[in-house]
Amino acid sequence: MRTLKTWLVVMVLLAVCTPSFGYVLVYNTLSRVKAVDSVAETISRVAVRGYLILDINDTSSDVNDAYFMIYGKDSEAIKVYTLEGLDPVLTIDGLYQSIYTETGEGWYVTVVGRRTYKDIGIAAGKQLVSYSMTGNFIIPDGGVVIKTDEFLTGSGAISVSLNSTKTKTANLASDSVYDAIDDLVAAIEAAGYFAQ
Repeated sequence: MRTLKTWLVVMVLLAVCTPSFGYVLVYNTLSRVKAVDSVAETISRVAVRGYLILDINDTSSDVNDAYFMIYGKDSEAIKVYTLEGLDPVLTIDGLYQSIYTETGEGWYVTVVGRRTYKDIGIAAGKQLVSYSMTGNFIIPDGGVVIKTDEFLTGSGAISVSLNSTKTKTANLASDSVYDAIDDLVAAIEAAGYFAQ
């Protein structure tokens, strides 16, 4: 009986000490990039639309996992999307935060915003998150956005705003970041987009 009680105490302690996986934030992103296209030798204006998906650790506020999905029309006017993992640097200073990341395509993104308490669908109640952030989207040397026949160098402003509906849906269902991505992929493919 003593062994059973010991195991019960150990199980309770493990349940209390189990690390939290955090919560999911889904952001809409929009950037308008002005760039030199070295292939066509022209100025190109590119609208970069998509989603930034973050899995945030609710105790440390660190980013557990992050993904960037963009969508648009390729060189043949086919609706396509790309999805890639990120390794962002999230810095919090009081009520303000910044996110810096580099993508596999060689873009650099830096956004900053103010944090406020928002209902994001978690049981703990409102969470201190940044509802909107703005900053810069930079393609330093010969990058590609959606059209693979372009060779772009340029920059533009980027705005990032919390998609409350998709964020709450993910957190109310206790979804992982991967479930949230699956939902986004299903929705964008239903709108006629294909993985690039």
